[in-house]
Amino acid sequence: MAAGTHPTVTLGAGDTVLFSSRTIPGNESEIFRLYNRLSERGVRVVDADMAHIHVSGHACRDELRAMYDAVKPQISLPMHGEHRHLVEHARLAKDWGAGHAIVATNGSLVALDANKPGVIGQIDSGRVYMDGDVFVGAFDGVIRDRLKLAR
Repeated sequence: MAAGTHPTVTLGAGDTVLFSSRTIPGNESEIFRLYNRLSERGVRVVDADMAHIHVSGHACRDELRAMYDAVKPQISLPMHGEHRHLVEHARLAKDWGAGHAIVATNGSLVALDANKPGVIGQIDSGRVYMDGDVFVGAFDGVIRDRLKLAR
């Protein structure tokens, strides 16, 4: 929409676009580029820093309950959030009728087997780079040295 290429929505002078979420650190340049593209089209841009409009990207308990009532999942695998939130979500899922609720962490290998779903192992996870055909951890000495040399 900011580029003016959406097949059915055209934004321009007199339009206002609300960004109710906060900018995630590291994404500022892309977000500001988007804001500027909209502004160049005459669109008024309002973000959470300009007005008290922030909303969470996470569903509240009532919304989660409605989803579970509608979908009736056999297996629940809560994703994205702090560990304590994942544990609470899994507890609620069980209370609301999910047959199984699995709490996984980064690197968890999860089996979604109908008879015995759950975490079946753990692998190393995190940021990695490819150097030819070799995986290099983001915080290994090689990467740190290359970053120093690049400065």
